[in-house]
Amino acid sequence: ILANHSVMVIGAVAGGLTTMVLRVLLDAPSLTSGAGFVATISGILVLAVVTTGMAAATLVLRDELSLGAFLDLLIGQFGRITALEVALAWILCLTYLAVGWWTPLAIGAFVLAVWNNDPMPEADPLTGLQPAKGFERRMEGGLGRMRTGLIRGATMMSIDLDGFHDINNRFGHAVGDELLAEIGARLRLQARRPSDLAGRLGGDEFALFLPGLADIETALRRAAEVCAAITAPISTTAGFVTVGASCGVLVLESWGGVPATGTVLKHADQAMYHAKRSGGGTHLFDPDEPLPYETQPPSSRMDEGRR
Repeated sequence: ILANHSVMVIGAVAGGLTTMVLRVLLDAPSLTSGAGFVATISGILVLAVVTTGMAAATLVLRDELSLGAFLDLLIGQFGRITALEVALAWILCLTYLAVGWWTPLAIGAFVLAVWNNDPMPEADPLTGLQPAKGFERRMEGGLGRMRTGLIRGATMMSIDLDGFHDINNRFGHAVGDELLAEIGARLRLQARRPSDLAGRLGGDEFALFLPGLADIETALRRAAEVCAAITAPISTTAGFVTVGASCGVLVLESWGGVPATGTVLKHADQAMYHAKRSGGGTHLFDPDEPLPYETQPPSSRMDEGRR
């Protein structure tokens, strides 16, 4: 919280100083003059650049992002919103100077009334779980509450089914769909609290996000319960079938710094792969472990998980 406030203060001071210096250099005693307007807009631009740059730099240092990943993050997560923020700030200043003090208030109310805040996607029709996009957006909300200190931690579980492809080949995709639907129902039961989140990220790839659960022993016990629920026999039109599960467990604590959403998913995936290479079950993420992709590159998992 203090870091976020500090970034805003630094950006605001830098923007204000820019405006003051330009007013002196352009001899603009009044903000209503053309030169004053230019000075004001320049200050707004400096504020946006400073705050966005510092936020992006924080993510790069904290999550050890490469240059390519940093550029993708800057364009994808900062670019659109920042451009809209700067454009709105310019409009508010222009109307304030040209019309009156009340126009920014009216425009702000109008924006809040008509802004389409990218509605959440519908639940997955087969399993009733959140699809990948909805899961990630809701998880980002939970991580945001961790960053503001509202919750003390969270547990992320990345779950991949073992042997699901064999069931599809043996009994057909209709039976496979019955199995996925039942697993979805069981995972919804495992999301016991209103804040718990269960999602289907791809074909036979699932996830659970449990805000507030920051105790490692409890998280591993809950992961074992989830695996037991998934691997219990499932009644289908072809009879009872069973499937295995590999579950990667990542426990986050607010005081240790909260990673970005993509980093949380990546680390839980790495733990899941360690569990899969050990024959299934649960595995706790350890940052000191080697990457589990030496014998199975990430691309193979993507092909398998998106069947």
